[in-house]
Amino acid sequence: MVLQLKLNRAAPGRLGEAPLISAADKVLWYYGGDLAWRDLGTVSGSVGPTGPTGPSGTPGAVGATGPTGPTGPSGTPGTPGAAGATGPTGPAGPSGTPGAVGATGPTGPTGPVGATGGGSGAFGRLHWEAQDAPGNTSTNYIGRLDGAPDANEWKSNQVIGGAGSFTTIRIKSSAAIGSSNTITVTLRKNGVDTSLTATLAAGATSATSTGGPVSVVPGDIVSMKYVQSGTAATANINMACSVY
Repeated sequence: MVLQLKLNRAAPGRLGEAPLISAADKVLWYYGGDLAWRDLGTVSGSVGPTGPTGPSGTPGAVGATGPTGPTGPSGTPGTPGAAGATGPTGPAGPSGTPGAVGATGPTGPTGPVGATGGGSGAFGRLHWEAQDAPGNTSTNYIGRLDGAPDANEWKSNQVIGGAGSFTTIRIKSSAAIGSSNTITVTLRKNGVDTSLTATLAAGATSATSTGGPVSVVPGDIVSMKYVQSGTAATANINMACSVY
């Protein structure tokens, strides 16, 4: 405890000014007259009231920043936000490497039979040829290969391999047969004349049939009958009969 007494040094025989220092509840004072400390005795009495708080001192300098503290625990996740708008489609990526060929699958069931076509498709036409016209008006038959017409029909016969219909006979002569000649050819089926016939007129080189059509089935036999009027013609005669 530090106490200070203010003494009046100017008054005779009075104490002068001196700071007083407390030590073990003793009060010492400095006497200016004899320049010595004197003991005033033991301090007694109640402590006086606390004086008013003095003004705040000047703030000290800011201390250095302390070390970073440990990371705190994670907070509760917030509510998910709304989905954003879909972005534009990006460019197509490069083609990947082709994969290995897979195993062959099982054979599928056989499909239904298709509808029967309109024609047999076995042949489109038959051809007969006479190298020279005969010099008589008797009935003859034309063979498939070049040669003179012959009275034997079997040389002209052809066996039908598929069903169909004969529709047209066409005659072509290498030269006009003469002004007094005609040549008539008739399709025969199984030894009987049919309605399909063609006539090469005098002075003409070609002719097309009338009549028909004539239907045939597999196994039928057809031939081409040849009848000439007038004198012999020096010409090669070709006949084709279309069948569908």
